[in-house]
Amino acid sequence: MPLWPDPVLAAWFAFALAAPLFVWAAICDLRRMIIPNRISVLLVAVFIVWAALFLTPEAAIWRAGAGLATLTIGVILVMAARMGGGDMKLLAAAAPFVAPSHAGTAMVLLALCLIALLPPLFAARWMLGRRAATPGWVALRPGSRDVPMGVSIAAAAVLYLFALLPIG
Repeated sequence: MPLWPDPVLAAWFAFALAAPLFVWAAICDLRRMIIPNRISVLLVAVFIVWAALFLTPEAAIWRAGAGLATLTIGVILVMAARMGGGDMKLLAAAAPFVAPSHAGTAMVLLALCLIALLPPLFAARWMLGRRAATPGWVALRPGSRDVPMGVSIAAAAVLYLFALLPIG
């Protein structure tokens, strides 16, 4: 039995503590194409506290297992040069916040966020290519072929957590 079996408080707690970390990760990924490890570590810490307060031990174990499975698959993708290490760690840190029954929805949301990121990213690079490059935003440099996937991961996570909020 969780300490506080209140789903409203659980949703607000997760959103209030995790969403700013996801936004921070997105900004870091746009600026430097690097997601600091401390963001993923902080997200794991938020999950541990959140799980201890609001989840049953069984639910917490299943969600932590989903995070470990995501990390394992992510390591394989990083080794195959199909994903960046920071993106992989951010995705693994985000996975435990997703309810198992929402996993499919969360994956579709992530795919939609990635698709939505690409046109503005390429447009910004094209427009900046016609002007002086912006030294502070590595992801926006003209000619770059890398995609800051952390932005999509963060957007999907924040949208997912926001959708869980009982507003109204």
